[in-house]
Amino acid sequence: MILTSKFKGKTVLVKQINFKDPYISHKLENIGLAPGVIVKVLDYDRNKKILHLDIYNVEYVLRTEDCKYIDVEEKK
Repeated sequence: MILTSKFKGKTVLVKQINFKDPYISHKLENIGLAPGVIVKVLDYDRNKKILHLDIYNVEYVLRTEDCKYIDVEEKK
C-alpha cells in the first residue's frame, strides 16, 4: 500500500521507496526514511496536502504527492 492520510495516527513499516530520481531517494535516506524503517503518521493537513511524520523521533512533513512513491505496511 502507498503511504496516505488513511494511516493518520498509525505506525507503518516502509517496504520500498520508488523514486526514480536518485537525488530525492538520497535525501529521504539522509532523514532516515528507507526500507525497513518504522514511521508514525502523526497528522494530515488537507489544505496544504502534507503528511506529518515521525521518523526516529524527529518530525518531518512530506507532500502527499510524493508519498505515493513510498510503499508501506501497517504495523499492529
